[in-house]
Amino acid sequence: MSAVKLEAGQSKHVLEVELSAVKAERVFASIVCPGFDPDKKLSSWQDLDQYIEERELEAMGENKYRLSYDGFTQSGEYSVIIQASNQDGNAAPIQTTVTVASSSKLAGDVNGDSSVNIFDLVMVAGQFGKSGAGLSGDVNGDSSVNIFDLVMVAGNFGKSNVATAPTMIANKLIFTTQQKWSIQSAIVELEDMLVRSEAEELVLSLLIAILPERLLEQTQLLPNYPNPFNPETWIPFELSQDSEVPVTIYNVAGTPVRSIRVGYLQAGIYVSQSKSVYWDGKTDTGERVASGTYFYTLKTEGYVSTQKVIILK
Repeated sequence: MSAVKLEAGQSKHVLEVELSAVKAERVFASIVCPGFDPDKKLSSWQDLDQYIEERELEAMGENKYRLSYDGFTQSGEYSVIIQASNQDGNAAPIQTTVTVASSSKLAGDVNGDSSVNIFDLVMVAGQFGKSGAGLSGDVNGDSSVNIFDLVMVAGNFGKSNVATAPTMIANKLIFTTQQKWSIQSAIVELEDMLVRSEAEELVLSLLIAILPERLLEQTQLLPNYPNPFNPETWIPFELSQDSEVPVTIYNVAGTPVRSIRVGYLQAGIYVSQSKSVYWDGKTDTGERVASGTYFYTLKTEGYVSTQKVIILK
């Protein structure tokens, strides 16, 4: 058998052995882990179990055997000793080595670009509060994305110039509402700490720079402006979650006179003239409404609110 080299993360390998001169009743392998010191004094035979593992080989045909082993998880050199036994005793052992390369991935390099920076922190913060297997933001491998993962990333920034990074990229990053809520949850948890470490202070300042505006706790329909108005007015509102935004205007008899749909909007504040709902004082058919009192209603998932508006001519 020739020596084998495995890449980092490649824990499984198959060894095939041919014993042409031996009629074996049993063929087994002793697999010695890296770091085993044969001169080290052990307190009991059970201590050997953490260094040496025995596996029986599978017969594949006349004098041919195979070992399929998925325990090459440590970086370093494993010794694999193949032994065969029959009624007359053991044949001469065959020995080879399996070398597992060390992983070069940096702790905290979530996106795999060989550097730990603000982008890795953003990826972790975007999954903050989630739990389960296979989460890219689970830096420490405890099946949960939490403060510890954020601190591990921030603690491995190394020589990266992170001082200007948040302000440079904050306007370039696009987050879903769920990601924003995750980042905000991390900010709130850090702010609630009575004492923060240097790394936690760094994480907090970076997250605030990334998400300077807090998400709203609830949706709100606000008073229109101007009010009274003639001939146009703007209807501001705030969304706590992504939603379709339909606004319906009614006369005092409760009859709809105008339906305004601005589409599906992300959670946020819509109070400026460029963002709020615009009403030109006309009906759905384009006719100007008469002077008087009207009502406008905003209805989203789980929220309905009505405000009064007056038009004067």
